[in-house]
Amino acid sequence: MSLPVVQRKSCLIATFRRRSRGHCRLRFGVNKGLSHLPYLQKIGRDINRRIEEMVLPAYNKSQDHARAVIKARKGVFDQKTYRRMLARLHPDAGSDADLFDAFKKAEKVLLSEKESPTNIPTLPKTVEELREHVRKVDAERKAKRAAAREAAKTKEAAS
Repeated sequence: MSLPVVQRKSCLIATFRRRSRGHCRLRFGVNKGLSHLPYLQKIGRDINRRIEEMVLPAYNKSQDHARAVIKARKGVFDQKTYRRMLARLHPDAGSDADLFDAFKKAEKVLLSEKESPTNIPTLPKTVEELREHVRKVDAERKAKRAAAREAAKTKEAAS
């Protein structure tokens, strides 16, 4: 059974029901041409504005809080004592491997931030920084793929 087709803002939205599975699927079709481009650009600007005003401040606040907690971390052991205990718990020293793994995983909790620093990645704080990061990662991936293709071609030519 088909549901009605609705025409809105130069976009054709058609819904229909599959008989075999009994669930709805929504299909968006865009009319040919760029007549609706200014409208879509306005929507994009509104989305970016809302992200900048509502989402990013809360996100940045939580990131700053996390950095402050990590920076204030005080350890239970000093580095020398931790290493000595880790050596005693090593399976080659006759201890249980699970106990060794659990103690090793707890390193960040047992040692201070000074003795075992946490690697905190720099995260984007604005939409523009995020877009720039995405562009950079895409360029790196493309370069890596091109290098792999070239290596495959040279390998194939050498064969």
